[in-house]
Amino acid sequence: MANKRDKGIGDRFKEICEKLDSIERRLFRDNGTLSVQTRLDRHEQVIRGLIWALSVVGGSLLTTFVAVAVLAVRAFLGG
Repeated sequence: MANKRDKGIGDRFKEICEKLDSIERRLFRDNGTLSVQTRLDRHEQVIRGLIWALSVVGGSLLTTFVAVAVLAVRAFLGG
């Protein structure tokens, strides 16, 4: 009876190890197609680039609005 249980546990352990190997292969190895990890890295790079571009545009717009406001105040007070 213990041998059947041990064999069942061994079979189950082998199935679990095979599934883990399959998951690892899909996540971390490039086997002809892009792995999930590579795709995530590329998405993160694109997001970082978009955030940088938006911050540059936002900073430029803020600077422009402040400059226009300063010119408007000077024109109103000075003249």
